[in-house]
Amino acid sequence: MRQLTFYLQGFLAGDASTDLGDYQEMGLSAAEAQALRALRSRATAAASEAQLPSGWAAVQARASCDAIARAEATASAKPPGWP
Repeated sequence: MRQLTFYLQGFLAGDASTDLGDYQEMGLSAAEAQALRALRSRATAAASEAQLPSGWAAVQARASCDAIARAEATASAKPPGWP
């Protein structure tokens, strides 16, 4: 969650180093990188309409990480073998 928050806050602050060129180098999993892309899109859309509330990045990152954890738990609960 901290990594998503860090990179999302950097993006919102205009930090060019938060570009998603190599998400593995950033220490993100594929699911986290996908979540970060979605959060960046939502942040851009929301910020064009109004200023984002304080703490928005952390709240959204937490929700995304919770969703990733639930998806991973569901995937690992399925029996192995052919679907």
